[in-house]
Amino acid sequence: MVYLASKRNGGELKYFPVWQYVVPASIGMILEVFINSAFIGICNAIAISSVLSSLQDERIFRDSLTGLYNRSYLEEIKNMLEKKHNSYISGVMLDLNGFKQINDTYGHAEGDQALITAANIIKNGVGSYGDAIRYAGDEFIIMINSWDEKIVNQCVTKIENDFKYYNNQKRKPYNLTVSMGYAMFNPETQSVNEFLNTIDKNMYDNKQKFHEMEKQGNN
Repeated sequence: MVYLASKRNGGELKYFPVWQYVVPASIGMILEVFINSAFIGICNAIAISSVLSSLQDERIFRDSLTGLYNRSYLEEIKNMLEKKHNSYISGVMLDLNGFKQINDTYGHAEGDQALITAANIIKNGVGSYGDAIRYAGDEFIIMINSWDEKIVNQCVTKIENDFKYYNNQKRKPYNLTVSMGYAMFNPETQSVNEFLNTIDKNMYDNKQKFHEMEKQGNN
């Protein structure tokens, strides 16, 4: 029940190997049946301690506001990619458009709600293809476990469409949109930091286009 509740609130639990609970509890039941002693209580205590320890590890890598993975988790991914030279993944950098204006106009509480809504849209957009990370402030990163550009475009398109759908509902007096930039990571030709700089630059270029279109619309 603890596992399912935590998974519902935060998505997939990466630091929660179920065997940490199942194995001690199973051993306790087996010993209880064949030896007829109080081993089951001890084994259950070990199992529950393992559950709480794993959930604590999970919380370390979770953003407290949005429930997405945080920058510490991104560092874990970077370390893994630097050690494995055959890892081919894709990354998407996302930045909320006009977030400062939302904060200034409607207050920080509403700004937090906007971040939570954006995070849910982004998390649903990537689905099982990868991980959504809150990078900093109103910036997010998606790490997609594929080098297939069709999958990347599928995630990007779903996120764009879900933001459009949300805005069409007119739930808020403002619209939520994001600028995005993506690239494929090739460990043979670039470092992890160069890869992150590339998706950041591509996102910035997309944001510049957004502002240019916004100015044209106002004119």
